[in-house]
Amino acid sequence: MDDEKRRPDPDRELVAEVLAGDELAFERLVRRYQPRVFRLVHGILGDWQHAEDVCQEIFVNIYLKLSGFRFRSRLSTWIYRVAVHHALKRRAREARREAISIDKGILTGVMAPAREDESRAKLEGRDLMEKILRPLPDNLRTAVLLKEQEGLTYREIAEVLGCTQGVVEQRLYRAFVALREIWGGRLAQLGLEE
Repeated sequence: MDDEKRRPDPDRELVAEVLAGDELAFERLVRRYQPRVFRLVHGILGDWQHAEDVCQEIFVNIYLKLSGFRFRSRLSTWIYRVAVHHALKRRAREARREAISIDKGILTGVMAPAREDESRAKLEGRDLMEKILRPLPDNLRTAVLLKEQEGLTYREIAEVLGCTQGVVEQRLYRAFVALREIWGGRLAQLGLEE
């Protein structure tokens, strides 16, 4: 764990290039993180169009706030934190009113929809995961997505969510118990439970 903290962030040079005004560097940053951010946001929202809209909001926000990033955590952790915040904010807004159409403006041409690059099997797997996780509260679903879909460690999830590792472990356990109660033996049939 300590070695991971000591390792230099591989994105440090890329961030410096973006901050120096290199538009192609920002495009590389978007292309590097957009598929991961899209998967996470889609997992939280469960809707392709809303996820694409929120991803654009996220990368506009990252572009505008990148100069304030100080590498106290890895860039990827900060990007996940921004993504979770925006996705949960959108989810709450959508719960209160109809979807809002967002002008795609600044990132048109930079961001290709993530689904174009994905195989049908991956898409079906994501759809299944979304269906299985849909009944969970946002805090449990987000923890599961960060762990199972994005492969983050408990420490990384804690940084993204702004909580302790113990809270992450508790959320993942509560999610597992809730899923077992909701889906019962059907999880074992799908090969999702030991």
